[in-house]
Amino acid sequence: MIYPTSGTYIASCVVDKERVLNVVRVNGFGIGVSGLVIDHKCYYYETDTENEAYYLSCLLNSPLIDEDLKDMQARGLFGPRHIHKKVLEFPFPKFSPRNEIHGLEDELQRISELTAEVLPELEGQRG
Repeated sequence: MIYPTSGTYIASCVVDKERVLNVVRVNGFGIGVSGLVIDHKCYYYETDTENEAYYLSCLLNSPLIDEDLKDMQARGLFGPRHIHKKVLEFPFPKFSPRNEIHGLEDELQRISELTAEVLPELEGQRG
């Protein structure tokens, strides 16, 4: 699960670092590039369970969290910015696979991601 260090709005996503992300051509040969490099502009949380990653991402993408975060962010010329670790000051409940609500949150996050993938295709089909 990753989120940016800076920006007006927080946006989190789940990344499967085991998937091949790209094929790079070098001297005519295709080389599969996999894994993930997180630079200084993002924070990441690595977990053993996909459900926990989706649970945390769902919490971070919550409009309520984003709204409350605004009061904690530094202000610049264009408004709030610099998320950094401020979002981690919220008292998020620890993920529990036995908690039914936590399971619902990660399902909602998955549905949200699928919707984001499908909407551009549907937009192009409108008459």
